[in-house]
Amino acid sequence: MKKVLTVVLAFLALQLSAQRHEGSKHHDGDMKKDGREKLTAAQKAELETKKMTLFLDLTAEQQTKVNAINLEVENKRKALHDERRAAHENAKVDNDTKPKPNKNRYEKMNERLDAQIAYKQKMKEVLTEAQYQKLDMLLARKGNKGDKSKRKRK
Repeated sequence: MKKVLTVVLAFLALQLSAQRHEGSKHHDGDMKKDGREKLTAAQKAELETKKMTLFLDLTAEQQTKVNAINLEVENKRKALHDERRAAHENAKVDNDTKPKPNKNRYEKMNERLDAQIAYKQKMKEVLTEAQYQKLDMLLARKGNKGDKSKRKRK
């Protein structure tokens, strides 16, 4: 009987220690779950602009224009993220298992592709031809990163 009780207590102790602590000081609104700080849209845009400056050798005038474009893109991305999060929260309140999509797949893909085309057009206006070709190569590489069909198979 003592052995059974000891095993049960050990199991309960293990279960309790494995639980996630919701009230932890590391899970503030300004921190991600892994302890990293959340960045604002302006900070993300500035970092992306600096990366592009290093990669494309941008002038100061180009940097300001590219930063404005990147800030616009980040603000749109954040708005879409907040919209999806709100839909997910509403689905939880309504006790649905999954949020109901408000747009069909075609419309979403069409909007995403339109945004990519607009981004490329804006960047083409700001960058020189050589810089644009480097950016196009970088974007093509980034676009293929998640495509499993193009990966090499062993």
